[in-house]
Amino acid sequence: AELEKPVVYSAQAAIEMAWLDWWAKSQKQSLWKLWGHESPVGPVTSYTIGIDSPSIMQQKVRDASEFPVYKIKLGTDQDREIIEAIREVTDKPLRIDANEGWKTVDQAKREIEFLVTQNVELIEQPMPASELELMKKLKGWSPLPLAADESFTGNENLKEIAEAFHIINIKLMKIGSLKKARRVIQQAKKMKLKVMIGCMIESSLANAAGTLVALQADYADLDGHLLISNDPFNGLVVGENAKVSLSKHLGFGVRFNNEGR
Repeated sequence: AELEKPVVYSAQAAIEMAWLDWWAKSQKQSLWKLWGHESPVGPVTSYTIGIDSPSIMQQKVRDASEFPVYKIKLGTDQDREIIEAIREVTDKPLRIDANEGWKTVDQAKREIEFLVTQNVELIEQPMPASELELMKKLKGWSPLPLAADESFTGNENLKEIAEAFHIINIKLMKIGSLKKARRVIQQAKKMKLKVMIGCMIESSLANAAGTLVALQADYADLDGHLLISNDPFNGLVVGENAKVSLSKHLGFGVRFNNEGR
């Protein structure tokens, strides 16, 4: 019997992106205009502080002082020490990504009771993706919005996800299609779910595609291109207010660095 080949969603997304970029350029238009948006400016992006010791994470926050909101990776036995260290240097809003790190509802409640006093906007994936029923219980109690990351790739039952979370995090490299992402956003809004557009460690080309979709979203976490030193592209703008913005150039508005800005 022939083995079933796994779908490589990032490759699917790349092929669709290439086609969309070609289509817009053939129309001599920017994609954001062709898709009916009045402005190329998306939501404020958070800046990710990767998991490390409390002192190193504190220094990372200092080094990124221009950003108005930080995404803080948690899910360790030092979570409170990390937040306390960060609060010594900033009182800016935080978005917490627990990375499935809290294993029981009681543990999640204890952590949330602490975080609700720390100017936290939301909590991503507090519990393992396999614990959807426990997440439904946690959602009914939580004073902070809960966002589905590992629990949502784009193929799950959105109605069931809405019973367990307040927000879904759509990543193009996981969902595999900008067009599908747009459809999911429309469905999510009908279910009163808010939408975040997130990313992996990606180039500004991939994050420009994410920004195009984020023009319809409530939150952006599109800093992947800022976390690499060898981004081959330019054209995606993170403004002084940290809002992600597409450029005036055709297609996605992104060019190779050797093409100029």
